[in-house]
Amino acid sequence: MRLTTSTTEYLQCHFSDGEGGTKDEVTMRGEVMPSVGKFIYLGLIIQEKRDIDKDINQCIKVGWQKWKNVSRVLSEKKITLRLKEKVTFTVRLLTSSMV
Repeated sequence: MRLTTSTTEYLQCHFSDGEGGTKDEVTMRGEVMPSVGKFIYLGLIIQEKRDIDKDINQCIKVGWQKWKNVSRVLSEKKITLRLKEKVTFTVRLLTSSMV
């Protein structure tokens, strides 16, 4: 694996209260890597602290964006009724399994 020192950043998470919030420096080839406070991975926001508000807001935002994309398909006149029924069935199936 090849890492670029100019673009590499790291995130140190403090999940237990016993750590005391001390930050360790991470070095690569003698250079100190910059630290970040949050990191987005697979749509989830991983943060330095245990705050999950931004993660929940991100999930809601992604959900609305996906609904916006699906509603465009359902309102498109060129799409056949059969395909619209399949999309509707899939959306109902996915949303009912989340509850």
